[in-house]
Amino acid sequence: MSFKNLEVWQLAQMLSVKVHDMTLALPGIEKYETGQQIRRSIKSVRSNIVEGYGRRHYKMEFIRFLTYALASNDETLDHLSVLYETKSLKDEAEYIKLNHDLELLGRKLNAFIKAVEKGHNDSSAVHEAPVDYSKTEDRSDTTLDLTSKIQNPVSSIQNLPQWQTLSSEQQYDNRWITVTEYQVINPAGKPGIYGKVHYKNKAIGIVPLDQHGNTWLVGQHRYTLDEWSWEIPEGGGALDTDPLVSAQRELREETGLTAAKWTSLVRTHLSNSVSDEEGFIFLAEELTPGDNQLEDTEADLRVWHLPFTEALDMVLTGKITDSLSIMGILRVARLKGL
Repeated sequence: MSFKNLEVWQLAQMLSVKVHDMTLALPGIEKYETGQQIRRSIKSVRSNIVEGYGRRHYKMEFIRFLTYALASNDETLDHLSVLYETKSLKDEAEYIKLNHDLELLGRKLNAFIKAVEKGHNDSSAVHEAPVDYSKTEDRSDTTLDLTSKIQNPVSSIQNLPQWQTLSSEQQYDNRWITVTEYQVINPAGKPGIYGKVHYKNKAIGIVPLDQHGNTWLVGQHRYTLDEWSWEIPEGGGALDTDPLVSAQRELREETGLTAAKWTSLVRTHLSNSVSDEEGFIFLAEELTPGDNQLEDTEADLRVWHLPFTEALDMVLTGKITDSLSIMGILRVARLKGL
């Protein structure tokens, strides 16, 4: 048997060609910086598989080089992420496919290493009949393929045990929230308590985008976090008001902008383990400037007009942590092919 019969080598060989071809289309200096690093690391995966197989009569040597291959595969995944995060690799579909195949190769290498650990003959005599590791790989693949047999559980949801409410007592109430404590029976049939925060407004977020690809962020000190937060324009909308109407009002109040074109982006539940707060996010385009109308609680609010790609970078680097902002900005980025 040759190393070329190993499925892990076949997958590594295919990926080395795909990664090489991908790097040839990288812009300028990246072709020779991260591009060169990712070409080296993926080729290291296949060469370590080959060298390990050449030492297969010695168990620890075999495992050592397969482990090197696995580490090089992880390095390749990281280089791929860098290229995508820096927008040097702009083709999202190509990134997703390469990332999927590299993760698959990593799982197969892990399974292969475990198979060698379990099935290797410890004798180092070269004249002994070799272990057929291609068959060992097939056994590990059975585990990997089990996901294809998982059934959609939606049809069985109706039969699952549910929470039961025995009693409730309001603990706190103000203009914005109500906190209630419930005596309950949990799905395991045991008694307990559950605290729920009811929100008296919907959470509304807007991503404004002008014809030049710029957006607007608003920044303010968030009392609950005791820190400054950059966010998309946001606010509360009455439960009985159309979220779009609330979004139009909120955009005008915080930025002075009005929009002729509106697109619904996201409906979300922001913390469904403890609250019933529902959020809605919109994309606002074809903008007209005007004067903002801030509330007293927004006296420290600052408005920032910046390229949308810069706001996207702030999300990807963790500088924006607000959940509505992250969802809205990533959704717009996907819609615009960024």
